[in-house]
Amino acid sequence: MTQNNTTAGTADLRDYLERAIASERGIRVRGQESKSEAVKLRQRLYSFRYADRKDAQKIYAPDDPRYGRSVYDCLTVDIDDEFNLLIRKVVANKEVEEL
Repeated sequence: MTQNNTTAGTADLRDYLERAIASERGIRVRGQESKSEAVKLRQRLYSFRYADRKDAQKIYAPDDPRYGRSVYDCLTVDIDDEFNLLIRKVVANKEVEEL
């Protein structure tokens, strides 16, 4: 399967990711009838995020912190046992200390 390198025609994906960012912890996308269908949707979300990073390289200068980054990089996408996609915010909840 080839990777889509454009964000055109992906309003549904942008909506899912925007809703996940706006929520406190993330969202669940229901309706996938098989693991294969869930994996395809997850891949579309990954491809969208990749294209968003590429767009950021065109828009921002290399010394800009937004260069090559997506606002959606703070999200993870997992599949549960019922083939729902769980789009969650990455939260650092570990205590870290220098050695």
